[in-house]
Amino acid sequence: MKVYAFIVASSTKLTMLALDKKGIGDAGMTILAEALVVTKAPVTKLFLYDNAIADAGAMALAGALRVTAAPVEMLDLHDNSLGDVGAAALCDEGSFSRPSIKYLSLDRNQLSESAKSTVLEFGKVRGVEVH
Repeated sequence: MKVYAFIVASSTKLTMLALDKKGIGDAGMTILAEALVVTKAPVTKLFLYDNAIADAGAMALAGALRVTAAPVEMLDLHDNSLGDVGAAALCDEGSFSRPSIKYLSLDRNQLSESAKSTVLEFGKVRGVEVH
């Protein structure tokens, strides 16, 4: 994961990061989130599905989304282990303070029905396509 994080942090041209099925987990997501904070790359798409990312990793990513200069438009986190806490962190107003995010996939995670409803409502209010 450190190699991917180095690429993200040091690139100025990276527009898409496709790390699906890499076994990232929360520790790897935290490392990657730190790289997103400092990147100068115009990353618009993050494909992070099927990586065993749970609430701690989602919280790290949400924190990075609050401050990154990357114009992330698409965030695909389906088939992970996110629970209600991780979903709440990602759907916090601070995480989506930039209008660039247009698509969020949280399908096949461990969200309660209440959290799913909250995420869908958030998408409607913010104009984010949610799956």
